[in-house]
Amino acid sequence: MIDNQTIHKLSELIPKKDIKSLQDIVIFQDENGDYVLFNKYTIHKSDVGYTVSIDHIHNTYVFYSLKNATVWCTLDKRNKILEASTVLNLDQKLAGLDSSIVIQSSLVKRAKNDDDKLVYIAKLSQARAVKRKVLREIDDFIVDSKRWQLSRMNRKPA
Repeated sequence: MIDNQTIHKLSELIPKKDIKSLQDIVIFQDENGDYVLFNKYTIHKSDVGYTVSIDHIHNTYVFYSLKNATVWCTLDKRNKILEASTVLNLDQKLAGLDSSIVIQSSLVKRAKNDDDKLVYIAKLSQARAVKRKVLREIDDFIVDSKRWQLSRMNRKPA
């Protein structure tokens, strides 16, 4: 996924044997604005969020958040399939919660009587509480992914 021109430029600075090991750990943004992770995953911004595609595999995954897409790629790279699936599900839940919060906020503003307003405020508070819980759970995966990436970056090449 790293093009030949990039490899050529890198080979002027870094020995070729080290470039191969770097491809496995590097994350960069290409000229199209797409993110390439571990020379295997591509994250593309689309109208519906961020689409992750895997080199030589036809499946794509859509994420609400770039950060969550990156964490998913890191977990998938480590073959932590259950955790990666959990991040995808939490990301989708987060998208739904954000939509719900926008709708409930709008309903609170447009409510004509106090009873309706109280119901909408209660639903809004509940959605915000669930969102905080989801974000805390995703943060655990983010910390784990960062720790793994840093440990790989700190390794000396063979």
